[in-house]
Amino acid sequence: MIPRRVYLAVLFAFIGHGIFVLTARYRLSYDAYTHMLFADHYAQDWFSLWNTRWYTGFKVISYPPLIHQLIALFVPVIGVDAAYALILWLITTLYPLGIYTFSRIFTGKTAASYAAIASAVMLPIYVTAHIFGQLPFLAATLFALFGAGAIAKFLREGKLHNLVLAVSIIATTMAAHHATLLVQPFLVLALTIYQLKQHNWKKTLSRLAIFLVFAIPAGIIVIWPFWQWGTHQQLQTPIDHLSRHNFFTDALASAIFFWPFYIPIGSVIPFLFYKWPRNFLGLQFSFLILFILGLGSTTPLPSLLFGQSWEWLTYDRFAFWASLTLTPFFGILFTHFKKWMKNRVFLKPLPASLRGTLISALTFFVFTFFAMGSWFTPFLFPIQPDPVDMQPIVDFLEAEDHDYWRYLTFGFGDQFAHLSLLTQATTLDGSYHTARTIPELRESGIGQVDTAYWALKGIPAIGPILQASGKYGVRWGFVNLRSFVPELKKNGWVFVKYLSNGIQVWENPDFTFLPSTPPPADPFKSFSWGIFPLLSFFITMILGIVNLWKERGEKIIRNTHAFVVGLIPMALGFWYYKIIFEFKHKQVYFTYDHALFFLSDALVLIAVILWLAAQVSNEKFFQQKFTPTIKFLFVFCCLLSLSAFWSADWRTSTYIAIHFWLIFGLILSMRDWHLFMEYCNPGALRSTEHSSINRHRRLYFTIHFISRSAQFALARPD
Repeated sequence: MIPRRVYLAVLFAFIGHGIFVLTARYRLSYDAYTHMLFADHYAQDWFSLWNTRWYTGFKVISYPPLIHQLIALFVPVIGVDAAYALILWLITTLYPLGIYTFSRIFTGKTAASYAAIASAVMLPIYVTAHIFGQLPFLAATLFALFGAGAIAKFLREGKLHNLVLAVSIIATTMAAHHATLLVQPFLVLALTIYQLKQHNWKKTLSRLAIFLVFAIPAGIIVIWPFWQWGTHQQLQTPIDHLSRHNFFTDALASAIFFWPFYIPIGSVIPFLFYKWPRNFLGLQFSFLILFILGLGSTTPLPSLLFGQSWEWLTYDRFAFWASLTLTPFFGILFTHFKKWMKNRVFLKPLPASLRGTLISALTFFVFTFFAMGSWFTPFLFPIQPDPVDMQPIVDFLEAEDHDYWRYLTFGFGDQFAHLSLLTQATTLDGSYHTARTIPELRESGIGQVDTAYWALKGIPAIGPILQASGKYGVRWGFVNLRSFVPELKKNGWVFVKYLSNGIQVWENPDFTFLPSTPPPADPFKSFSWGIFPLLSFFITMILGIVNLWKERGEKIIRNTHAFVVGLIPMALGFWYYKIIFEFKHKQVYFTYDHALFFLSDALVLIAVILWLAAQVSNEKFFQQKFTPTIKFLFVFCCLLSLSAFWSADWRTSTYIAIHFWLIFGLILSMRDWHLFMEYCNPGALRSTEHSSINRHRRLYFTIHFISRSAQFALARPD
């Protein structure tokens, strides 16, 4: 039973973050438009792994796709800007639930609910969401908090459904953002040490080992193209970032990347190491290491832990995670503080109930003051140029053949990524420098050409890039900041005209066209990238529903299963498929030897997953007796799988076997059909009706099996 305070916390978060979202503060953040561009890419071509808009083309597998894909689902309906805002609002609203789940591992409901309320108006979350614009990172951390609760429950209780849920959340976390791999060990360490007791340490550690055996492969498989891409990457010239600076000597660095993460939640830090039970040692240690890492080069720990890679990481994420690990301590300390304050002399004239309310109101007013104060940050500390009207630039690029050539922007700030959303013209620059492959950019030591004015190396660092830009097809330059003009003149660029928005247009006289060259197509990689992340999210959602609401959740799942099964006959009439593997044979039509994933296959897969989600918590499922027909089909599918060892092409045979296993899973799920109907309307069915349903079901699947078998029989090459 979730306490009422947690629902209030969710409401407070909904209102607080809603103010930022509805006033479009995300448009002034650093990374929002970058994530919109990724989302727009998936909305235009879901399975494409190559984006041509930046860097003469880059691989989108360089960034885990889940959050971008969730945004893309809404783009056709409400547009990319509103879709981003919707997902941002949803993720930030759910943070109190995540903090409550995490805090409940270490404390009771009351303290955890106070931690949840604090998170609703917690400055680090507002800064990360609305100033830094790090939506995928924020979402992945939220999933990690839920995952910590699921892992703790499995270590405490065991059971298959707890294990499956924990592993599924880990996979979903990785699909949202890979950086959470850096915090997962700390969360697991903290909750494991808390769970360890003298009488259960063997059982706890054995369950932890079982979890890791399944969780690690799941985290790899769900975004395996990303890990494969990462193994071939070499470090670029380090790009300066304030989070790596020494906070004692750089006041600006500490003002941006230290104080916002610890005001006012950091007030509990002095009490962290005073008379806490031993099982809090893991949480204390995790906070300490994350806190020190969050200080960047203020300490030598980052370089000791990460070696040369330390200059490529950003350390605000560690400060963010450290602040979240403080929330359980805050909840516990606040409950004690509240009891202590109630007995103070200056509060005794007030009624007892009012004392507690007043203390809570004053405490959370401080949190709210700082959180809402961050709304004014872009006005009080302007760190981005004024918004630029992009339409005149778009009109210029669309005139004649201007968009045939690439362009560069100078002095737009992070909003230059917005221009990429408005035009089909491409740029040599970009806002995700991890994915760039152009040598002049990788060796420059700057993040973007556009923002070189604010970089440590300054505008002169773009000289080699401008000199080489012509061979990459760069013809146009749009100047918002006049400080770039001397560098353009120095490299031979010619002024063309002013646009109506005051932007200068410059032309590179030495340019040649260089088309974007995509990498060779890989159907399975494309299929995996487009399906696996969303599939992990879907599985996590339905397992979470069953885990939270049990009988009511199971009823929702079964209703959804019935709806999906009802769509399968319709889907069989649509010729819509995705190629998974290509197994070419002479004189064999591709539908008979290639591995294809049809729309109907997707619906069958969803139906089977829904059924398994409802059954995974049913301990009697593996004890039930199966009919001879089911046993026959099971043996048949096993033999079909083994036939791959002596078939003419084991790949095609394996695909056919997997397909039959999928149909077999659907048949098993349909066996529970009458149970579902009795569940919804007890006593409504009679045995004769059961027989009628069973006859129709058998007839349908007999026909389906015969049709599929006939189709696959033609697949064997001559």
